[in-house]
Amino acid sequence: MNYLKIGLKIGPWIACVLLMAALWVVHGRSSAKDIEIEALKGANTFATETLTDYATALDQRDEAIKRQSASIDALKAAADAGRVEYDKRLAVAKQAAGAEKDKATSLLALSAPEGELAQCRAARDLLEKELVE
Repeated sequence: MNYLKIGLKIGPWIACVLLMAALWVVHGRSSAKDIEIEALKGANTFATETLTDYATALDQRDEAIKRQSASIDALKAAADAGRVEYDKRLAVAKQAAGAEKDKATSLLALSAPEGELAQCRAARDLLEKELVE
């Protein structure tokens, strides 16, 4: 019976201590959750910044590719224009060469003066050689 009286006297104190311990555990768990939430917020911020950096790098790479493509297109246009100019000049050169060949052929068709001189014969041989080559 003495134990019952003692139990009744200290029971509320034990209940208070147990309640305090339970509150301390709950508080500890909520603090751990708060820490975990802060860590996740930090990870989220890091992931967002990384994503932004990657997006910026991707945009820069796309811009570089566009500049390179434009440069390649410009080089191709210049090469095509150069080819057209080359073809025009080649046609003019072939025409001029044909005209010069016709002149040389007409020169070869001329007859040498009476008693053909050695110089005339050498010039004629040189013309024939040049036309063959």
